Amino acid sequence: MSLSLTKECLGVIYDSGEIDGIYFLGFFIDNLNPNVDFPKHLWNVPISCTSFKLIDIDYNKWIAIEWKVIIKDCFPSKNNWQEIIKNTMQYILDKGAVVSWIGLEGGFADPPSLFDPKSMTGQVYAFLTNQNEFQCASNIDEEFKVIDNETLIRLNNFVNNLINIS
Repeated sequence: MSLSLTKECLGVIYDSGEIDGIYFLGFFIDNLNPNVDFPKHLWNVPISCTSFKLIDIDYNKWIAIEWKVIIKDCFPSKNNWQEIIKNTMQYILDKGAVVSWIGLEGGFADPPSLFDPKSMTGQVYAFLTNQNEFQCASNIDEEFKVIDNETLIRLNNFVNNLINIS
């Protein structure tokens, strides 16, 4: 049985197919009109990206931004992979997000289900909180893994406490 490497499992939907890429997301609660360009300058490989906003239309308590990052040639090397993704997520936090993460296709659920394992098991690859908690499940040339459900529960509680949802 062969194991799938992380770089073989990360992908984005493009033109009805999947290509190499990553979904970065940022979750904002204090700044409901964030203007955040993706920090392409942090990447040492050619990329392109698009973004869209997910908006809390019911209570106006939060907004999320998803960036679809297309890797044009190859993923960054394992020597600087985690540094690049952590710096990218830190940039998003510096623009006002309370948490940033790399999600797989469908890696978002409206609060109170955000990071709830019932909705997002297997959907989060890495995250960084504004409390400087960082976790990346696997390096780019290692067996692909996702964030475990125990950690997702902790993230779910963190987010819901910030926006006063139980």
